Amino acid sequence: MIKKLGLYRNLFIIFFAFSTVTLAKGKSTFNQSYYYITGTVTNNLNRPVPKVWVILFQGAIEKKRTLTGNDGKYYLGRLPAGTYKIIAQKQLNGIKLYNKQVSVTKNLPNYNIKIS
Repeated sequence: MIKKLGLYRNLFIIFFAFSTVTLAKGKSTFNQSYYYITGTVTNNLNRPVPKVWVILFQGAIEKKRTLTGNDGKYYLGRLPAGTYKIIAQKQLNGIKLYNKQVSVTKNLPNYNIKIS
């Protein structure tokens, strides 16, 4: 019984050693890359617009959503690489003020959105 427990412990250690989690920027479990989109929502006068919903879809499926702060800034994180549709609207079920495709293959730290 003791030898069997030792074997399981050794197998666990070997498994853990080969499945380490990379904590480097843009990396996560099993080295799958994740990225972020961040920016500021502004109006025609280049003023920040607070309380705008920024919603990310992949196909017809909503992946992420966030509400801009008083400074108009937003952050959408932990995104696998892919093509998304990014929408901005003042109310959650309101008129879309911004609607574009975005390809995420790296971090997008200045994806600013201008709305009317």
